[in-house]
Amino acid sequence: MKVRRISRDTEQSSALAAQDEALSDAAAKARYEVVGDVEDSCVSGAVNLDKRPSLGEWLREPLLATWDALMFTTQDRITRDDLHWWGFVAFLQSNKKNVIVLDDPGLDLTTPNGRVIAGFKAAQAANYRNDVITKKHKQLEHYRAHDFWPGGQWPFGYRAERLIDEKEGKPRFRLIQDPVTAPLVREAYDRMVNKGWRLNQIARDWNKRGIDTPRNHQIRTNLALGREGVSTKVNPRLKWQHTMLKAILTRPTIMGLSIQDGKVRQRNGLPVQWAKPIVSKSEFDKLQAVIATNGFDKLPETANPMTGLVYCWCGEPMHSSTARNKRRLKDGAIREHTYYYMRCRSIARNNPCEHRTTWPLGFITQRLEAVFLEQLENVEIEEKTFIPGKDHTDEIANLRQGIDNLAQHLVDLPPGGTAANSILTTMREYEAQLVQLEAEPLVADRWEVTGTGLTFGQRWAADHRWDSRFDLLHKLGIRLYLGGDRSGPMNHFISAYGEGYVEHATNIAAGKAEFTPLQSFDDLATDMHRKFAEEWARPLIDTQTGKVVASGNRAMLPPLKPYSAYPWPA
Repeated sequence: MKVRRISRDTEQSSALAAQDEALSDAAAKARYEVVGDVEDSCVSGAVNLDKRPSLGEWLREPLLATWDALMFTTQDRITRDDLHWWGFVAFLQSNKKNVIVLDDPGLDLTTPNGRVIAGFKAAQAANYRNDVITKKHKQLEHYRAHDFWPGGQWPFGYRAERLIDEKEGKPRFRLIQDPVTAPLVREAYDRMVNKGWRLNQIARDWNKRGIDTPRNHQIRTNLALGREGVSTKVNPRLKWQHTMLKAILTRPTIMGLSIQDGKVRQRNGLPVQWAKPIVSKSEFDKLQAVIATNGFDKLPETANPMTGLVYCWCGEPMHSSTARNKRRLKDGAIREHTYYYMRCRSIARNNPCEHRTTWPLGFITQRLEAVFLEQLENVEIEEKTFIPGKDHTDEIANLRQGIDNLAQHLVDLPPGGTAANSILTTMREYEAQLVQLEAEPLVADRWEVTGTGLTFGQRWAADHRWDSRFDLLHKLGIRLYLGGDRSGPMNHFISAYGEGYVEHATNIAAGKAEFTPLQSFDDLATDMHRKFAEEWARPLIDTQTGKVVASGNRAMLPPLKPYSAYPWPA
């Protein structure tokens, strides 16, 4: 069986092809029957053979019985770990298998001397790998000391730019903001913090727009720049997931900070700034609060968009359902009609509540539209332009933290020493910067507001798509309660923003709205509706006669029409 391996996918076009050609020629000349061709791409020589994605399954039953020998081009393609090598030899011996190495035709594992010679070569390969690891560690320390990019996956929002190290005259790389992905990070921030979007929604939108995932974007960029020695294979199956997006937006790297072992690196008591920040410290903190509180959709992508908007008078949420009715016409034809409705969750629990438990969807959309237009029909939509201020709060906090960190190191050093003097010099520099920044005035961020001449009623009428209407109603924190019966239906409208409902609507339209606090709204809405329902159920007494003129369940709305009168809007 032919076995090929490379440690990096950058070798795919050459090393794997060369190995395949050599193995095929050798098998043909020796007239071997090839029962399999195993390829492990991007698999380190330090990975044990039985743990490799492709080769591993051939070392276990049932495939183990299908081959007699493994053929490699060189011994270091087998493994670069001497302990793994001896385990592999023992495996071959116990299973009566053999190994063929093209560059060592005299390899013989059946004799003690042959195994010793092969073991010596395995030790050489292991030593070589250890030397490479040591060299890479030293190189990594050098890169970190000079803020060079060591290689690997770019932090999303940044890319590696080639430069020449002035001291060594060698090519190196530094991180800079990527003109494609940095605006995407800002877009995600703006959508989540200012427009009420959630991670799931952004991921779905980016997939719909065909935006590359971080790995695929880096590959395409490297291909466009003609860089050598880098990955060149785009994976079209990679799609944005909310977990991937969350990992990007919760890492301090979007502030341009250097990360080591999951923590922000420090130098002279200050965070190491690797590149220009995409978001500021205050923006980053605000984003983390949004993600922690409201970062995920409660509803799956396939959920009815009305779910979470409509509740039964008893307090249970309503869910959508359908019913089909077939009727035979006079001419013998059969007409089938589908009725769309929402019903109280108490039905699914086999304990229906006292109120009418099913409502036509068309009737519900009429009520939602009426509630929306009653509040906002004549309210003008405003445009708000963000004018950034001037605030050095984050820089001042970093400098103070840096001075504190250096002061802690100073305690452990002998006074007057070189290290202590160096720390004192740095602290004086920080103090001078601190005085300068604290002297500058604080200018707050502000919004400039201008009218558009367009009202919410006009916008509602212009957009007939109920999906987008439902999305707007969700962002407004609307909850509609329905109760009563067919002859006297009742409704009760609640907004998560209470008296600030209209102002919040204008902020959403202008692209300046804090996220909808749905989680904290659940208990509040339940309590608000309970108090309203209790007040509504009290008897209405004539103050002059003292007689009861109306009792509970007084009708708020006209009697319900037949279901066919409420078609489900397209």
